[in-house]
Amino acid sequence: MKTGQTLFNKLLDVYIEMKMNEFEFSLWVLIMEKALTDNASEPMEKFIKYSAYAAKTFTNKDIRLLDVELEGRCPGFYAKAQRWVKLHMEYALITPQEINRKYNELSLSILCKNEDYYINYGKIVEELVNNWIKNKESAQSLKPENIDI
Repeated sequence: MKTGQTLFNKLLDVYIEMKMNEFEFSLWVLIMEKALTDNASEPMEKFIKYSAYAAKTFTNKDIRLLDVELEGRCPGFYAKAQRWVKLHMEYALITPQEINRKYNELSLSILCKNEDYYINYGKIVEELVNNWIKNKESAQSLKPENIDI
């Protein structure tokens, strides 16, 4: 599926760009899951980047070097990302136990070849894409010009 591959590549690019470790990645996945169940309807590219940035800010005391690097590549990113983080702070209200559980879940799929523990990352990406499309369509149908009276 081309869209899933494209989204997977985008997730991987942002993971590398944000210089994430496994702990930050686990929090990032949880933030994305929460946001998508909350019907977040913003453009997927922004959502991916800002949610990754949120995971970095909530797990690190000082990310000034990363901020400078990101701002150099994308002027205005810092202010926009900070706004997104403040607006969607509830997505990061996640306990350490939840992060640990997600980390273990993601680690098991890599460490174990046993199919009982295997997590299909392509399926996760596909679900993210499908939820995003569904949320976009739902948001479009609620616009006043799309409502038949």
